Amino acid sequence: MAAKITINIEDRAYSFLEQVTDNRSAYINSLLLEKEREKLEEELRQAYQEQNQDPEFKQAIFDWDVTVGDGLNEV
Repeated sequence: MAAKITINIEDRAYSFLEQVTDNRSAYINSLLLEKEREKLEEELRQAYQEQNQDPEFKQAIFDWDVTVGDGLNEV
């Protein structure tokens, strides 16, 4: 599904858009989706940093690492 919108862009931006693509909608959509992906990656990066600074999380990982091999025979 696609939504139709009306936007205003500066003349310089419009000239550039006309130079780089024949399909303005597809080009703008790809730029917006790329920005969305970048935002998600940054949010994940921040979440991992916060997680790595959480002492309870670190302890839980340590406890799991200690017990993960219990009862397993090496082949």
